[in-house]
Amino acid sequence: AKRPAVPGDTALVNMPWMLIAAHGCAESARMVGMFSSAVRDGEFTWVGAACLTFMLNVLSRLGWLRWLAFQFLKRSFGVRIARAIAAPTAWSKLHDEVKIYVGYIRYIIPLALAASRAIYYHDISWDGPYMPIFSFSAGCALLCILLFEILEDVVGHQRVPPSEPHSKGGAREPTEPHRRSQQLGQRGSSPHEV
Repeated sequence: AKRPAVPGDTALVNMPWMLIAAHGCAESARMVGMFSSAVRDGEFTWVGAACLTFMLNVLSRLGWLRWLAFQFLKRSFGVRIARAIAAPTAWSKLHDEVKIYVGYIRYIIPLALAASRAIYYHDISWDGPYMPIFSFSAGCALLCILLFEILEDVVGHQRVPPSEPHSKGGAREPTEPHRRSQQLGQRGSSPHEV
């Protein structure tokens, strides 16, 4: 007889790679958007997007965006809705931890393109039509985005600023025994006196 499939047999491999692929695709799309804008225009309009991306990635990795969403939803719609939509889950925590594994692989293509242009045109200058990285702005964009990625990983790993305060209470609804002990504590008596 054939052994039935057991949930979780391949979860150790598949789940992290699904998150890595989704995150890598989103990060690559952001990088390509900023880099192609710098190549096309030759201007520094990408700086605002790069700074905003860095700030949002750090706040997301540390859990502050999720915490702010949770607080807004809790005040607007109650704890049950907030917990269902914005409370930390195993998936969200796993996603925060695996982000580091796809941050740098996306730089292979633009750097390989720059290397192939340098080899083909025999020009390693920072100006002119045959420069390897297309324009000074594009070179600065690629370097700045790479440095922001490194800084994001350092900040995320060192937890500076600290992680979100979900662990200090708020994501869970109090259970009945917990409510009872809170009520007793508010009246000034201990649970043993009842």
